[in-house]
Amino acid sequence: MEQFNLKYSKNGLDLFGGFAYTLRNFYQESTLEQITCLDTLWRQNYTFDTDYKRHIYDGNIGINNQFNERHSAGVRYSINAMPKNSKVSFVRSQVYANESQYDYWENNSRTNERRGPKQQLNAYYTGIKIMQRIMQRRVAYILMIAQFVLFQIIQFIYLLLN
Repeated sequence: MEQFNLKYSKNGLDLFGGFAYTLRNFYQESTLEQITCLDTLWRQNYTFDTDYKRHIYDGNIGINNQFNERHSAGVRYSINAMPKNSKVSFVRSQVYANESQYDYWENNSRTNERRGPKQQLNAYYTGIKIMQRIMQRRVAYILMIAQFVLFQIIQFIYLLLN
């Protein structure tokens, strides 16, 4: 995982953000043997090999403001994208009848998946009175800019990978 986080604080105002990239690799190898006893002894061996790769991008940006000891509010915007996921599978089967090879087959598959960005917005207010309209507009404006910037970054990375 590669990531960076930023935070700026001054006079009760906190601005923060971060970005993370994760590459998940997973390999699985399995074998299975099935035996059936009839007038003929049947034995089937399966081998499964699967390789997964998943690219994950996470970004967030937000603002917290403590107006005084009795009032505080904050907003956080998060975006998550998995633009490039792949799965490669290889399956082999050998069938034996009375220990003589009867059949053999192989199956190869490749799956490529792309998931667009998922977005989430969280907000909170703690205090006795409702926040003033001016502060609401200030937070909304900063959030709108942050959302645009994060979306542009994710879109740029997505285009680089394709």
